[in-house]
Amino acid sequence: MISDSEGLMFPILKNDGLCSWVQNDTEVLAPSGRNPVAGNLFEDGGSIFHGNDSAALAQHVKTVGASYSDGTDYRIPLEKNDGSFTYLQSGTETTATGVPSGSKPECSSYFHTTDNRLVDGASGTELAKEVEKVGRSAYNGSVERTPLTITSRTCLPIRHGHSPRRRDPDAA
Repeated sequence: MISDSEGLMFPILKNDGLCSWVQNDTEVLAPSGRNPVAGNLFEDGGSIFHGNDSAALAQHVKTVGASYSDGTDYRIPLEKNDGSFTYLQSGTETTATGVPSGSKPECSSYFHTTDNRLVDGASGTELAKEVEKVGRSAYNGSVERTPLTITSRTCLPIRHGHSPRRRDPDAA
C-alpha cells in the first residue's frame, strides 16, 4: 500500500492472473504480465513500472523490499541484478549509499547487511547492530517507526507514544 500525493493505492493480483490497483475507491487495470509491488507500482521482467506507464522507473531489479509511505512520499529498497543497491523515492531511482555487497533490501530505504546491521541507503547511516529481523516501517502521523528483532539478549520494544529503549530480559 502507498499513500502519497496521488492518494491511497494498493495493488491486486486477480484470480485470472491479471493485476490492477485501487486508487481513491476506483479499480484500474494494469497491463498484462505485471506483478504487484506496492501502490500502483508493478514489476515486469525485472523492471518496475508506475501504473500503466510504459517507461520503467527502475530496471535490472533482482529483489524488491517492502514499501514505506508517509502520506506524501514513498520509498522502496531495491537490489539490482549486478549486486548494487538503489531505492525508489516517489518514482525516482536513487543509488543507495553505504550498503555493502550481499545486503538484503528490507523496507523504506533500509538494507539488512550480512553482518547483521541495518543501514539507511539514503544516508549511509547505520541504524542498528545485531539485527536478526526487520519489520515493516510505519508512519504514525509524525514519526517513522521500524520494529526490529535483535540477536543478542536485548530487544528494542516499541510502545505507542514512547521512544524505543534497550531492555535486558535478565534485568530485575
